[in-house]
Amino acid sequence: MEIELERSIKMERCEIIGRMVVEQERTDLKQLLVRLNEGDISDIPKRLEYLLSKLKLYESGSILEAGNELLEKGTVFSEEYGHYEIWYLLNDAWLGSRPLCIRRIQANNKKENGNKKRSDKWSKEVSPDKYYSSDNTPAQFSKEKVCNLSYLIPDSISQHKKYDNGHFLCKLDSDDTSSIEVSASVKWSSDNSNENFLVNIDWYSTRVYDLLSDFAENLNVAWDANNDAFLLDEPPVDENELINFQRSKVVISNIDTISGGLFETVSMKNVPLRANSNRCAKEWLQKLMINKWSNSYVSTASSLEDQKEWLASIALKDHELETVEGENLLSFMDKDSSNRAYWHVASMQDIIPSGVKVKPSPFKLNENDLDPIGSIASRLGVEQEISEFRVIDRYVIHGGHIKTIQQISQSIGAKSVSVVALKMPNSFPDTWNYFPMGHKEKMNHDRYWCVNNNGTWNVWSCTDSSDFLKTSGGNTHIEGSPTFTPLEIKDLPSLINDYLNMSKEVQK
Repeated sequence: MEIELERSIKMERCEIIGRMVVEQERTDLKQLLVRLNEGDISDIPKRLEYLLSKLKLYESGSILEAGNELLEKGTVFSEEYGHYEIWYLLNDAWLGSRPLCIRRIQANNKKENGNKKRSDKWSKEVSPDKYYSSDNTPAQFSKEKVCNLSYLIPDSISQHKKYDNGHFLCKLDSDDTSSIEVSASVKWSSDNSNENFLVNIDWYSTRVYDLLSDFAENLNVAWDANNDAFLLDEPPVDENELINFQRSKVVISNIDTISGGLFETVSMKNVPLRANSNRCAKEWLQKLMINKWSNSYVSTASSLEDQKEWLASIALKDHELETVEGENLLSFMDKDSSNRAYWHVASMQDIIPSGVKVKPSPFKLNENDLDPIGSIASRLGVEQEISEFRVIDRYVIHGGHIKTIQQISQSIGAKSVSVVALKMPNSFPDTWNYFPMGHKEKMNHDRYWCVNNNGTWNVWSCTDSSDFLKTSGGNTHIEGSPTFTPLEIKDLPSLINDYLNMSKEVQK
């Protein structure tokens, strides 16, 4: 789940004279300490020695604790006293009031105003919100990098103030890390051009999660804090939400939260969804069955595998549901909601107890079949993993034959495909195997569709040519009424058995 929270912020600009401690990057001092530590420098100027001692980096020939931190992080804490112009964040519900952008006012800055008289009134009475003390909070220094500000103690403050607005963006990423970006385009008192700044603050993901019940209430759903999911009273209507158990995008405008204040825009991605009751969970499971099983026939093993996956999902876990099969599965399904899904399950259950090997049955296809490929594949590959699919047919010649065989082989998941015919067909796929049939004989007159599972062949005779699947307008349908009849290996003509035993592919 990902969340973005946005709002406008109020800012105040004022001038202060005071003291602050700032953590800054000092590569020059780090390089100096490295050379001192390695003995490259034996004597250092007094002023530099005084600076190192003042910053508590180096003293009496030894690197101090702050010096070791500088060597490790490349930064040093330094205290300074001066005249500053500061843009403060004002009374944010989460961040409170704090310095965001700071400009040091040097002597040359003061001269920029020429002979203009300063009318600012200064006061020693500084309100508490202008003081700041924290664990190294980022602040932007004008025309410098962002530095960590440890504390700020004003001695006096100018009564001349200005106000402006900025932008607040809080992010919660999918790895549960959170941050806040505060940005604005600000103007300093002696500069007519604007300066852009952006301060990135590490934030607490728990503070974001605390808002989710408010967001859920706005959407008229409940929030499940244990599973971090919206609780739904009814299964989703949207198919993606139904099968993925999450809402891809949620946008809320102008929501006032209890612990986070007002957010003008809330954007949420991939929010988990969960059934709020056993009734909803049951209906959700029924809809999942209808959605998936309407497209093809399903074996007992596959139906149980699907159910286990669904029942372990965030949407359905911990509800009072169990996997069902056979008559219980058909009773559980809503027959009237999707006639196709119900009969796909019914025809494959038969009703067959789990674990019992399915004996192939004869079947006939017709032009009204809603899912002809699934209908064939489910019967040829019932309860099996197909290592090879082989078609024995004199007249597998043109692209129509190849396309039909290709569609069926892909649907049953055959690892290899082979064709036994009088001659190699046109447009023969490179990954298939071709075996020559030899001469026309009475024994090779019929057509045979064969699947191999763990070295065992299951064989059906087929009444129609192998191009009975036709496609028009993006839909596949049956042409004719092909009938498939299962045959025992012992009843096959000897020549067909020879074709099944062929294993050396003819060079293409």
